[in-house]
Amino acid sequence: ADIQLSRVVDGDTIDLNINGTVTPVRYIGANTPERDDPCYQDALNANRRLLQSGPLRLDTDATDKDRYGRLLRYVYAGDILVERELIRQGWAEVVLYRSDDKHYDEFLALEQAAAAQGLGCHPTGIFDDGSVMR
Repeated sequence: ADIQLSRVVDGDTIDLNINGTVTPVRYIGANTPERDDPCYQDALNANRRLLQSGPLRLDTDATDKDRYGRLLRYVYAGDILVERELIRQGWAEVVLYRSDDKHYDEFLALEQAAAAQGLGCHPTGIFDDGSVMR
């Protein structure tokens, strides 16, 4: 598929142009601060930066779309899994969507390390301790 970045919506949602159709995509397993939250802009900027790492490709898990009709996907930019890096650098917390757990254990370990080191958004206290069930 021909995949181009159309727009970075926020830290965990993007609009992709997939074969000519603009499609909203929600990251799987990673949750970044909302618009009114502290660290929102930092997480958005980190997402934008990571997406420039190379050609985009998508990977799926158990659920195709969320309740808003957005595609649920793991997004790779070059060799980088964007969700993994957002969590590793402390810009996102781990969220488990139903059975979409392909990278869950790894993400959780990275989140705990980022929290322990006070990386990214963690010092703001915005993220809950432990995993968030949605």
